[in-house]
Amino acid sequence: MPDSDTLVAVALGIIMAATSYWGFHVTVSAPQSTKQIRLYRIGFATLGIIGCVLIYVQASRASKIQADLQVLMARIERNTKEPAHAEVQNTVPPAQVVIAPSPSTEKAQVTESPNSLRRRIKRLADEMEVFWQERQEHHPPYTNGDPKATGEQARINEASNKYDRETGPQCLSGFEDRTREIIEELKTKGVDVTSGFWEGMIEQHRCIGAFELKDFRALAYRVDAADKLVVF
Repeated sequence: MPDSDTLVAVALGIIMAATSYWGFHVTVSAPQSTKQIRLYRIGFATLGIIGCVLIYVQASRASKIQADLQVLMARIERNTKEPAHAEVQNTVPPAQVVIAPSPSTEKAQVTESPNSLRRRIKRLADEMEVFWQERQEHHPPYTNGDPKATGEQARINEASNKYDRETGPQCLSGFEDRTREIIEELKTKGVDVTSGFWEGMIEQHRCIGAFELKDFRALAYRVDAADKLVVF
């Protein structure tokens, strides 16, 4: 059911419509007799009085709502500045949590050997990373790749090429045997080394490059602390 504010608004609308209609009617068809004039005056006066009463009621309710709203806002502001304090007495005893030992914790933990497969992979990768960093830091001025260079540029190209030719054998001399051993051991553990380039690299006697070290390190996560295959 509509509330009182809505009813007041509807009544005001009806009075305004009636007043407009009567005003238009009087303009188009002016009353001729004294009786008609008196009836129109009484009608307009009645509508005016009713309209004033309704406007007064509407204004009074709006003022009351505004006052109630201000009181509510003041109460909210007061509660925000001075929040209510509540004291709660806890009569429930604290809960006791009993954690039963899981079967996994009862088993003896595997102590990883310093020479476990994954530690050897990480250690070899660290050594090769240092090797490549040192070779780059001590590299002479780089060649411009021009085989027809002469003079000082020819000497720079020759020194750069000679340094690069020496890098490969030095890398193989220091790391090839251990790399081959690790790849073969991973293969026996069940790690697929044939689908990648690892087995082919060993067969071709090629050293692991600086940009391949990240993939080589990832092989350490294919086995656990006990050198057993980790299945993803």
